[in-house]
Formats: sequence, C-alpha cells, structure tokens
Amino acid sequence: MLLALAGCGSAKPAPTTQATVPTSTISATASYAVPNRITVAYVQRVLNELESIDAQATRQILTSRTFGQSAALDLRATFGD
Repeated sequence: MLLALAGCGSAKPAPTTQATVPTSTISATASYAVPNRITVAYVQRVLNELESIDAQATRQILTSRTFGQSAALDLRATFGD
C-alpha cells in the first residue's frame, strides 16, 4: 500500500511559500456595514465590538507583561494613530 501511494506524488516539490493572513478580531458573522439610517442598535453593536477589541489588547498586555505588536495593532485600530 505504501509503495502505491509513493508513486502518486509529483517529481517537483510543492512550493513552500504561503500567504499569511492577519488575524482579525472582528467576527465574520457580524455586519458592520453602515446602514442608511444609523440606529441605536447599530451604534451599540459597534461600541460593543470596540470594547471587545480593547479588552483583548488589555488581556494580551497583562498576560505577556509586554506591549506587543498585536496589542498595538488592536489599540491603533480602535483609537487611531
């Protein structure tokens, strides 16, 4: 069985370069598209997500006891430059 599987591969090695995708702190199921009419529910949803991102950055800083790049990116995303 192993001999049969060994013959299935290509003579050329597979490319080793892979794209790296940055991690996102925004859930894929939530819609943050700006609606035609801004509602209290929309504003609350956005504020809740910003608070969640801030809390995640705070946990990273407290856990690692350093101000790492991931925390810096999260805080920059919520508070701007």
